[in-house]
Amino acid sequence: MNRVHQLKSRKSTRHARGAVFGLGNIKLKANSSKLTAHQGFTLVELIVYIGILGIILVFLSQFLVSTLRANSQGKAREAVITNAVQAVNAIDFEIRNAEDIYLPTSQFGEDGQVSLVTNTDFLEKGTSGFADIFISEDGRLCIKRDPIGTSCVTSSEVVVTDISFTLIHPGTSQRAGIQTNITVEYDTQSEAFKLPFTLQTSSHVRSYE
Repeated sequence: MNRVHQLKSRKSTRHARGAVFGLGNIKLKANSSKLTAHQGFTLVELIVYIGILGIILVFLSQFLVSTLRANSQGKAREAVITNAVQAVNAIDFEIRNAEDIYLPTSQFGEDGQVSLVTNTDFLEKGTSGFADIFISEDGRLCIKRDPIGTSCVTSSEVVVTDISFTLIHPGTSQRAGIQTNITVEYDTQSEAFKLPFTLQTSSHVRSYE
């Protein structure tokens, strides 16, 4: 009886161990299946990730384009304003240092030009020359000084689209002068980058007889 009881106990112990080992194999298989499922992306997850990445790239590209556009417009605006101020200062200097306005070759109004009688340092004492202020064919403000030659005030980055001269007749308390209106814009085909800028100045000659 004792031997039979011992054999039954051994068999039950073996069955229990086998059951434990079986459960261990089931757990290992379950864990390995979970790891396999999490090693890759499903098609839906992949599509969602691509969509999110596309939205981020769109916003990033729009930000870069707007930044570059603002930078380019800033440079164009700076060039326009700088050249307009240089043009007005040059015109003002020539008129203020002129002895007279030479009416026969001066054209007042739109797209005009001004001729001045000058007596500056480059001329011999007691002699006079001429200075013509005009717009060249390529849209630059130029000054032709006789007998030195022609020099352009504005750069090739911009064009003078409009210039007008108005004669200020001499009065009892002021000398004759010229009122100048000048419009400068950036030299480009894009309307968004032309950025026209207009300045006005009034200058009087030293003497007018």
